[in-house]
Amino acid sequence: MPKLKNLGWLRMGHNIHYYKNNIRRKDCKGERYQYSLTWQFQFPNTGDVCYFSHCYPYSYTDLQKDLLEIANDAVKSQYVKQRILCHSLGGNMVHLLTVTTPLYPPD
Repeated sequence: MPKLKNLGWLRMGHNIHYYKNNIRRKDCKGERYQYSLTWQFQFPNTGDVCYFSHCYPYSYTDLQKDLLEIANDAVKSQYVKQRILCHSLGGNMVHLLTVTTPLYPPD
């Protein structure tokens, strides 16, 4: 149903808690513990497919759109310089962004 209504990702759930639990971390010295994230969720419809995410998904396509928007923005592009650092094993471009003061102050 949400797909038919074009709802996309929604922030849902209640009784959301993030807390230190009693499981000690073995990769650290001293008294370091792991943390837990818990929540409750009531499925609204039977038969729906639901996915849970700690944060909103940010895809490579989203990144490309955002980088193009920065490059095409007259103000933002003065402060952000983009270049291709390398390509990932999957063949995707890995961008290097340099955020700095513009060479020439805006008029």
